[in-house]
Amino acid sequence: MQWVTVNNHKYCRNCAKLPRCLNCGLPGAQNRFADGRHICSQCLATAIIDQVQAEKLFRQVRDDIYAYLNLKTNHPIHFRLIDAAAFMSLAGKHSSSQQGHYEVSERYRTRWGVQSRVAGTYTIYVLSALSPPRFRNTAAHELAHDIGFELFPVVQKLEDVEGFAEYIAAIMNSYWGNDNLNQEKLQNLQKDYANAYEKFLNIGSKDGLKDVMAYMEKQNRAAGGRR
Repeated sequence: MQWVTVNNHKYCRNCAKLPRCLNCGLPGAQNRFADGRHICSQCLATAIIDQVQAEKLFRQVRDDIYAYLNLKTNHPIHFRLIDAAAFMSLAGKHSSSQQGHYEVSERYRTRWGVQSRVAGTYTIYVLSALSPPRFRNTAAHELAHDIGFELFPVVQKLEDVEGFAEYIAAIMNSYWGNDNLNQEKLQNLQKDYANAYEKFLNIGSKDGLKDVMAYMEKQNRAAGGRR
C-alpha cells in the first residue's frame, strides 16, 4: 500500500483524497458547511462561527496590538464575520490563504484649494469557522492594513502593503504563542504574500519593528508624503 503524508500524518491514498478540514488541513473532515467548506469535528468545537463571539475576539486583537506594539487607529471599525460564498462575492476570489478583507470608503471636501478628509467608513471582514489562532492571525493582518492606511496612506506597492500586514500579524502570533502560523506564511502558495513577508523579515532582522516602521515611512515619503 502506498502512503501519503499530510501535515506529518500518514494516510492511504484513498483516505488522503477525502475532504480536508479548513483549519487543521487533515483529510476526513466530517462536517460540511453550506458554502462548500469542510471542517473536522475537533476543529468545529472551537471554531469561530458566531458574530458576537467574533466581535469580542476582534476587539481583543485590536487591544492586544495597541498594548504590545503601541499601534492603533482611533476611528471605529465595522466588523463582519462572513462565509466563503459572501467572501467570494465581496473580494471576487477566495483561497485557503486569504481569510480576511479590509475595506475603506472616504469622503473629502476641497476648500481654498486644499482637499481634506471629512468622513470615513472602515470595515474588516473575516472568514467564519476559523480556529481562534487563525482568526487572530487574520484579524491582526487586516488591522495592520488599517494602521498602514492611516500612517502610510500613499504606499500602494503590493509587497509593501501585504508585507507590512504579514509582519505585524507575525509579531502578534509570536506574542500569542502561535509561531507555527508564521512558518505557514513562508510556505504560502500565493508567492506574492510569501515573498512580501520574507522581505519584511529581512528589513526587521536587526531592530525589528523599529526598522520596519522606518522603511514604511520612507516609502510613504517617496510616494508623495502624508495626506
